[in-house]
Amino acid sequence: MLQLETERLIIRDLVEGDLHAMHELNSLPETDEFNTLGLPENLEVTNELMLDRMAKNAALPRSVYVMAIVVKANQEMIGMIGINLAEPKKQRAEVWYKLHKNYWRKGYTTEALQRLLQFAFEDLQLHRIEAGCATENIASIKVLEKVGMQREGRCRKILPIRGAWLDNYMYAILEEDFLRQYINAKESLIRKNMNSKAKSIVSLKRVDAVIQAVSFCIFIILSLLKRENAVQYISSFASVQILSSLFWYFRLKRTRPLYEPAVILRKTLLFLFCLILICLVVTVFIFYYAIGIIVLLLFVEALFCSYPYFTATLSEIKFYRKQMKSSIQ
Repeated sequence: MLQLETERLIIRDLVEGDLHAMHELNSLPETDEFNTLGLPENLEVTNELMLDRMAKNAALPRSVYVMAIVVKANQEMIGMIGINLAEPKKQRAEVWYKLHKNYWRKGYTTEALQRLLQFAFEDLQLHRIEAGCATENIASIKVLEKVGMQREGRCRKILPIRGAWLDNYMYAILEEDFLRQYINAKESLIRKNMNSKAKSIVSLKRVDAVIQAVSFCIFIILSLLKRENAVQYISSFASVQILSSLFWYFRLKRTRPLYEPAVILRKTLLFLFCLILICLVVTVFIFYYAIGIIVLLLFVEALFCSYPYFTATLSEIKFYRKQMKSSIQ
């Protein structure tokens, strides 16, 4: 049995236990307002419809997917969603959906349709997915446009509903449209995570800055009082820098798990090598050159701290953009 999941929903194939929930759903005048199926006369009619759709689900090769929308929290079936495939060479399909009125305006339909589109493009390898809705069905129009579908046309008087002929809007989304939308959403999520994580990093960086400022002031005072011991003081300050760098290395490694730790380690070793080299240079030159070198040291350490965090984000974005280009090609 096919089963898809979202944050709040389970989307699975119909089972016999869905009969009563399906009958209630199909019997609601609100859900049938723009539906050409019509209200079932009794439970037996719904049962025949359900068995027919279950048989189509079981047919091989599969060209019909009629699925129940179930809320994870209470395992209640709240709607149905489906996708009907065209002949394989066209790589095209049509989606439809209906939701119980008690669960309208909660984002469930959009969430379910988004997941079904992902399944259709990624697993079924489709190129184009279409959908239609009555021109007066404002709620459905909003759902289709939220998932990125574009209105391509209007069919006049094509839907026989309640003894009248209604116009129908035609919507569609292409594989590259969906992938581009997915990447944009991913970028937005990355930036949102950056902002939230940046707050905690800024707080920790403040503590680190205080430690470095205090150690720097102590270094200056002691060096002015006892110039002959300046090398020892420089070494002490360098030790503080090393501890600070190691702290940020482990902090960034935990914050940005998608970033390659080996790269951060190489940057750490390179920084420590430069730090030791600078300390050796300081031992040769006069004390007054040490102040400029320490400022340079602080600048290098700041670059080291910021580099892994922002490079990780850029690497994620580049990865998804590369994935989009290869898919389109």
